[in-house]
Amino acid sequence: MNKRLVYNQEDSAKVFLWVLLLPQLVSLLFACIFASIYETQEQMQQSIFYVVVACTLAQACFAFVLFYYNKKHNISIKVATNFNFKVSLKNGILCALISIIAVFGFVNLVGVFDQLFAWLGISSTSVNVPNNTFGWFLFNVVFLAIIPAILEEFIFRGIVFNGLKKRGVWFASLISALMFAMVHLSISQFVYPIIMGVVFALVFNKTGSLIYSIIVHLCNNFIVVLISYISNFTGRPLAELNTSSALGIVLSVIIAVVASVLIWLIVKFALKPTKSENSNIVNVEHNVVEIEHENEQNKLITPNQNRQNIYTTVALVSGAVLWLIVVIGGLVG
Repeated sequence: MNKRLVYNQEDSAKVFLWVLLLPQLVSLLFACIFASIYETQEQMQQSIFYVVVACTLAQACFAFVLFYYNKKHNISIKVATNFNFKVSLKNGILCALISIIAVFGFVNLVGVFDQLFAWLGISSTSVNVPNNTFGWFLFNVVFLAIIPAILEEFIFRGIVFNGLKKRGVWFASLISALMFAMVHLSISQFVYPIIMGVVFALVFNKTGSLIYSIIVHLCNNFIVVLISYISNFTGRPLAELNTSSALGIVLSVIIAVVASVLIWLIVKFALKPTKSENSNIVNVEHNVVEIEHENEQNKLITPNQNRQNIYTTVALVSGAVLWLIVVIGGLVG
């Protein structure tokens, strides 16, 4: 049986539901185990074992979904996700530059939203991972920078974005970014992921290779981890502006707009498309599918598209409901 070489909208929805729900189910299992080990929640949160499990569990689930889903549906991961190890030096440097602009351009805007959430009494549900020793710094680099960048790009750009791309680049970019933000299930990790989700998608779409969105994602994560590590010694926060003042809010918005324009200009005019062997294979696959269904288009395409739209709607509603439950839980707590 020949391997499938492209994703569709149904794949996007199903994979999103998998990566949304599976970590929660596994977390419940581990929560029961931890409850039997530790007497209090404070004891549990101070445990190194708990911290390690908490920040690696979701990525382990992502890896399982990535390989299991593609194996079950006989899909070639390398071809279908447009992954290629070849890296242009110029594109690589530009991707690193995009990461730097994004981190320093959007951090104050994120700070504005953090102030708003704090004012509303909504607390963060994320796990605080130590980053005050070199050992913990290396741990953070591997498990909070490198591994998430790779797995999340394969999931949200390689599968979700590619599967939605037939609906249009901007539609696919925005929906995949929204799904990327919702899967974090944290209001404190919603604004920045949705912004960066669009950036990752546009970089991926322009270059045609998943390796470049991975580079942007990895550099972004690394810079945040590095600055956090340095801040523990200097005592200086990442956001320099006073985001609780009117002037600070206005400046934060202006800086974010300037950063957005710079990133758009780099993506639009500086990044170069990558010609890979995968793109030719995928184009052939698309052409074969179109030829096979040409005579049956009127009776098959519309029902199939309706079914795929239903899957996408169910996925988005499920993500929104679960995200709201977590947010309301933070508000009540």
